[in-house]
Amino acid sequence: NWDQVKEMKSQGFVFGSHTVQHKPLTKLSTEEVWIELTASSKKMEEMLGDKPTCFAYPTGVYNQEIRDQVILA
Repeated sequence: NWDQVKEMKSQGFVFGSHTVQHKPLTKLSTEEVWIELTASSKKMEEMLGDKPTCFAYPTGVYNQEIRDQVILA
């Protein structure tokens, strides 16, 4: 839960974004990918006070277009 994540962060753990629904991004439209990326990042910033600087691709699959969106998000 978020309290545990906050405690872990205070101990030096780093958390990255991983989207909201964890769907394979290559199966989504450009708009859906953007929503997944920005909603996840926004929630993490809201809960932890910092924008995430790391990202893990759901299922590990991506392409150049998705990679470019991750960089911008």
